[in-house]
Amino acid sequence: MNKLISSILFFGWCLSLGAAEEQGSLIQTYYKNQSYPHLSQINKESSNYLSEEKDQNDKQHVLNVATIFMAQVLKNHPEYLNQYVQNFSNLSFYEKAVFLRGIRSAGMDHALLHNLSDKKLQELVNDPNLLALSQLQVKQAGDLDYLWASFFATGDETYILQIIKILNRDDELLFLAYEWINREQVAQIRSSLEGTTTPPDYSDLKKIIEKQSSKRKDYQTQFLISLTALKSLEDSSTQDPNVGDIIKKIIENDPSLDYFKRINAALGNEP
Repeated sequence: MNKLISSILFFGWCLSLGAAEEQGSLIQTYYKNQSYPHLSQINKESSNYLSEEKDQNDKQHVLNVATIFMAQVLKNHPEYLNQYVQNFSNLSFYEKAVFLRGIRSAGMDHALLHNLSDKKLQELVNDPNLLALSQLQVKQAGDLDYLWASFFATGDETYILQIIKILNRDDELLFLAYEWINREQVAQIRSSLEGTTTPPDYSDLKKIIEKQSSKRKDYQTQFLISLTALKSLEDSSTQDPNVGDIIKKIIENDPSLDYFKRINAALGNEP
């Protein structure tokens, strides 16, 4: 489980683009500067990553998230479709794939979808497992990336609201997620101050998860979803103060969604 959790915390809140920090910044700021050139640059950088990535699982996930991002943008700005079509012959393989998959995911149509001569491109575009915007659900932790991609593509606050609601579904899972992240952060601080590497002790938390998993088959999956949701909200609000303001506004509008109040209550810190 350690390897799985480390992977999810690393990939769990944006487009899972590893060390491509510039790409993450491009994606995260798109909702503030929605334009065709901005979208084109994001698709180009995403496609470069897809061309170089060797891990097939990571590659598929990034392709899925890039597809959702493209679909949301095309749905909001259908005028971009014709601009892409006019430049289609100049696009790289993955730029074409993400664009065409985005058309399908958004529930749109175009003649390009029905006149593909490249068989590999056909396979990617006609993927039977392609995610449609109308069917987005969070069934595992990585699916939260689709909600973040949707927010960054549109600026629609309801996607952040969905993440907060997911986090508030189960107080025990919320507290376990908080404890896990808190211990990780404490270990990082100690390592920085002492110059040593001391891994966090999760043994008691693991015992709780294992015990609950014996009663509820999806418990570990739900824990990972809560862990990633909390981590992504913290990281996003730190990197973008506007996201923090949105979270604050959502909680002010519905105090029952105040997840930190729930955490403080569990810690005995509630006034």
